Amino acid sequence: MKNPSVLFLSADDFKEKSIQVIRKTPEAYIRDGWEVHYIVSRDNSNKGNYFYEREININGLALTRVYPPLTAMLNNASNEKLIKILFRLRRYMALGQLIYFGARTLRKREFDVVYGYEQLGFLSARFLKLLSLTGKAKIVARFQGVLYVKEWLNQKKWARKISNADTFYALKTKSDICIITNDGSQGNNILKQLGSKHLKNFYFFVNGVDKFDCTNSDLENLKKELSIPEDKKLMLSVSRLDDHKRIDRCIRVLDKIVNKHNYKNIYFLIVGEGAMKPQFEALVENFKLEDYVRFTGAVPQAKVKYYLGISDIFISMYESSNVGNPLLEAINANKLIVTLDNGDTGQWIKHGFSGLIYPIDDVKDVEEVQYQIIAQDIEDLLEDHAKQTQIKQNLKEGAFQALYSWETRLDKEIAAVKRLLVK
Repeated sequence: MKNPSVLFLSADDFKEKSIQVIRKTPEAYIRDGWEVHYIVSRDNSNKGNYFYEREININGLALTRVYPPLTAMLNNASNEKLIKILFRLRRYMALGQLIYFGARTLRKREFDVVYGYEQLGFLSARFLKLLSLTGKAKIVARFQGVLYVKEWLNQKKWARKISNADTFYALKTKSDICIITNDGSQGNNILKQLGSKHLKNFYFFVNGVDKFDCTNSDLENLKKELSIPEDKKLMLSVSRLDDHKRIDRCIRVLDKIVNKHNYKNIYFLIVGEGAMKPQFEALVENFKLEDYVRFTGAVPQAKVKYYLGISDIFISMYESSNVGNPLLEAINANKLIVTLDNGDTGQWIKHGFSGLIYPIDDVKDVEEVQYQIIAQDIEDLLEDHAKQTQIKQNLKEGAFQALYSWETRLDKEIAAVKRLLVK
């Protein structure tokens, strides 16, 4: 019996310094004995998420990597309207590339599965299906979450349904199997609200985490490398420096701690890279927090555990939901967690019991009085060692038990996809 084959179509390339599921998914299929082809349109512009990432090639993977046009124009653009137009235009160009190269590949050979990764990948797979180019292949719709869709629907922003018609079509139309990451953005509820055809065969998986194994020497070496003052309590954030990750909120909390409450025994490590970095650096300078903040830049994912290991507080204040992999990894590392109760984040963290979590109306943003409360709670927790111990114990006995290893998470997915092939 021949090994099964899968063709991935994606506008998300593999990353070393950010989300690992993009890379780990095809690697898992290869380990399971699949023949794996991957077509990706990679955005290398300085306003995207890959300009700080090296290009990665995976052993055993037949890879076709292409690049959307107009990169130089976008790199040099400074007008916000022009940037938005170029982003949208290049998005459709990337879709066209995936359709073209997907069609060329499918004309040469058959596949058992065509795997549409995220919206552009699935839309290209769906279009190729409508053109009768996918043959007998089963179509996988794979979404990493449904960022902002919940807010658009709840706030009745109907204009968004028009300007993002491709997103809504991708979420509503049919596939043979749909897999959405349970990242707290409530993708399961969104599909129900939209009356999606994906619900006929739908899986809602939390991402996996790597084993947390740090030696004392690893942690001491990192502290020396970063020249962190010995007496400082460390607060950590890990994310791309994008607008919706809201590192500005974390910086404003630090401003209250240091400048309003005069609590100087703290140091904030900001791990990550992205287009918003200059704005966040300017905010730090504006608050005169240069002596209390360090931007580390992007860090290889394999080393993030060491940053978690040396930290006292992990803080995440995203819009929409905070159940990204950094939060899961912080739970895995048994850190003191400070976050916001949006999306399904409250299913993981309980205030004062397994961390600090605060109500948020993303429409109104975090209010001044909330920043004061969060800052005071962090200070109090950092000085209460008994409370720290209890919170960590509660976290370990609760949310930690719901975590998957990456191997378990991806085995569940592959088993579900394989069931399609025996029907």
